[in-house]
Amino acid sequence: MQPPLGQPWLVSHCNSAPLVMVQLITTLTLCCCALGQRSSFNFQFVQFSQDRSNLTLLGDASVAQNDLALELTINASGRALYRNPIRFKTPSTLASVSFMTTFIFSIETGINKDNEGEGLAFLIVPDNVTMGSGGAWMGLLSPAAGTSFAAPNTEAKMVAVEFDVQQDVEFWDISNNHVGVNVNTLNSVVAREAASGSQGVSLVEGHVKTWIEYDGEGRKMQVTLAPYSPTGGYQKPDVPLLAVDLDLSGIVNEYMYVGFSAATRSGTAQHKVWSWTFESSAGSIREAGGLNGYEGLAPTPSHVDSSQPENGSANSRIRQPGLGFASWTATMLYVLLMAAG
Repeated sequence: MQPPLGQPWLVSHCNSAPLVMVQLITTLTLCCCALGQRSSFNFQFVQFSQDRSNLTLLGDASVAQNDLALELTINASGRALYRNPIRFKTPSTLASVSFMTTFIFSIETGINKDNEGEGLAFLIVPDNVTMGSGGAWMGLLSPAAGTSFAAPNTEAKMVAVEFDVQQDVEFWDISNNHVGVNVNTLNSVVAREAASGSQGVSLVEGHVKTWIEYDGEGRKMQVTLAPYSPTGGYQKPDVPLLAVDLDLSGIVNEYMYVGFSAATRSGTAQHKVWSWTFESSAGSIREAGGLNGYEGLAPTPSHVDSSQPENGSANSRIRQPGLGFASWTATMLYVLLMAAG
């Protein structure tokens, strides 16, 4: 029987339905696969505890028993790193991943503000055993024989954000109260006086919260500070203190460690980290299944569902947004196939 005149769309619709379904299935499958490959990783220390299983402590670093803070120095230098290396390059393209870290720190000099503290730094490094020199080196690097103080060490593969409270002329420091971004050297790529918006910030007075944000696609790093206020807490300003174009893909390895380093000279200034969160668009080496099949690089993290860790322990989680989408896609395909049939 011929279809009624004036309704030719019925024939076209029916004949093209299988093709449309194939195209739809292909598109949704590709989207699902793409999303399934994405993952994000995060951990947080609301406070620190005597359980050190989540940290690697080097040099003078310890967890203070009286205030549950991560103390990096007593009279020398110390380094504290998250226990597992974290992916900093995508496995397919080796492009830099995006990440954000926040932490609250204090540099306590006591009554004497010139108590020979050097400063504190957030750092990204390739191993969890190397300790840099003390003093002006802040535990980050050590001087190489036959080179100048500020000469870059391209083999170091170190990225750091320093909170420097000494003006060391050998590293071209701009003042004794500045923030800088360092790559393979103590000579900062960019540095500015410590400030929160238009308000100056003293790095040796009170607690300071820091946001470090890196855009892997845009290849830009931003650093923002906020001092503690009894009335408003930590108020993040709209404008970052530092914004620098920085391509990490040619600097870091596929997997790196993250943490903190600090040093003193002859004094006893205390450099403390009170809380710490970290999140990246990729996973840590343990959740990724190990590097080249080698499973002995770090202990397996404990995965917890609670949003707040207890007793200063660290939450470490892998999120795979593609999994929920996959379930939704399968359901929709089933409905569409049933409707087409």
